[in-house]
Amino acid sequence: MSAADKEEAKANQDIFWGTVMAWKQANTNKLLTFQGYPENLIGQSVLSECRHIILATDDVDAVEELSVVARKAMLSAGTPTDRFVVAVSTISMDAADTKTGFYEKARAIKEAAYWITEPSADYTRAGIAIYNIQNDYYNADAIYPCVKEAINIMNPSPRK
Repeated sequence: MSAADKEEAKANQDIFWGTVMAWKQANTNKLLTFQGYPENLIGQSVLSECRHIILATDDVDAVEELSVVARKAMLSAGTPTDRFVVAVSTISMDAADTKTGFYEKARAIKEAAYWITEPSADYTRAGIAIYNIQNDYYNADAIYPCVKEAINIMNPSPRK
């Protein structure tokens, strides 16, 4: 980005985030969540006001890439690293679509849930956001089977 383009982008970001922060100050009882690429923000401190930072991981093809995206998010100075959420999708209702909702051949929801439970030295894995959750509802055996499995992986029931 040229210096002039970067200056223009910063001015546009300042206008947008100024409006968002004015709303947040007027609505202190509301939650603010950021979704996108924190590393693309130019000189913004808005992320410190966000409860969660949902990383743009819905187009990731392998579970290992989640860590790469998290590390990229940390490139922006001042990005809070204690609230990273990754986004995944349920599988597509289109049987011909074998990519949506999968990391290679494994279900993305399940793999992301296991990824969340692993420790990280530099950032906190705070949870997962699930897109198209309604696609997991219709199942002959159970309602929301993949979502329930992910919840159980991240927050298992105590064993007796």
